[in-house]
Amino acid sequence: MSTTQILYHIILRTKRSERTLVQQNISSLYKYIWGIIQNKKCVLYRIN
Repeated sequence: MSTTQILYHIILRTKRSERTLVQQNISSLYKYIWGIIQNKKCVLYRIN
């Protein structure tokens, strides 16, 4: 039996790093991303 582990480092940025999210929506976005990660049975090490 062999084991494989693949790690992804994903960075999302806007052009010129402009702020486009208001502080109130950030927690909702993180919860949405966390839900996708859990449904795929993956591990999220850190967000933000």
